[in-house]
Amino acid sequence: MTAQDLDFPPDFSGEVRLFPLSDLVMFPSNVLPLHIFESRYREMLEDAIRGDKLITIATLAPGYETDYYS
Repeated sequence: MTAQDLDFPPDFSGEVRLFPLSDLVMFPSNVLPLHIFESRYREMLEDAIRGDKLITIATLAPGYETDYYS
């Protein structure tokens, strides 16, 4: 599968911003209203809006709590 197959911008570098959420399952084309309150994630979203408008939402693996901040 290529970036064109996924409807990425033609100049997509392969690097994306990562927004980790626990206990989340999303399906394509669904809308998820989020309350973004941590400054680091607000900055990340502002950067995405100014740039390529891409973020990745990832589900955290069980046991992530012990190593979350590293």
